[in-house]
Amino acid sequence: MRTRSALWQVSLSTGETFQEGHFPFQDVPGDLSPWQRLLQHISAAKARITSLSLFTEEGRTWQLPSNGKNPRFRAFTDLPPPLGFRFFRVYGQDMNADGVLSGEADHFSVIAADYPACSLQVWVSETHPDNSWALVCPPKP
Repeated sequence: MRTRSALWQVSLSTGETFQEGHFPFQDVPGDLSPWQRLLQHISAAKARITSLSLFTEEGRTWQLPSNGKNPRFRAFTDLPPPLGFRFFRVYGQDMNADGVLSGEADHFSVIAADYPACSLQVWVSETHPDNSWALVCPPKP
């Protein structure tokens, strides 16, 4: 099993906060992923995500704007809250002009805050966790 360096942390409308890799959302071989189990918990609790971030055990954190009632970062107070949040992992590798994969493969942990006109995404490299990017994308169809 691949060791993850960038893990998700989520706060819910119920007041609960959970971290990937920590009980009850650690990796369980043969079971759903921690994120899929979290989504089941959210559905059963009739809750919603109020904040989503990525973190490393070494103390680095990447956060999205929250949709809680009192955002900690005051610049977000007057902005519309995200409609929802997503988390996913992506594998990528360069391809040369002949269509052959080349170079080192990279794995990314990605968090997204979805708005009516765009999606704000934060990509953190699992291969090189000092590398991260923020993207603003059209909404997911």
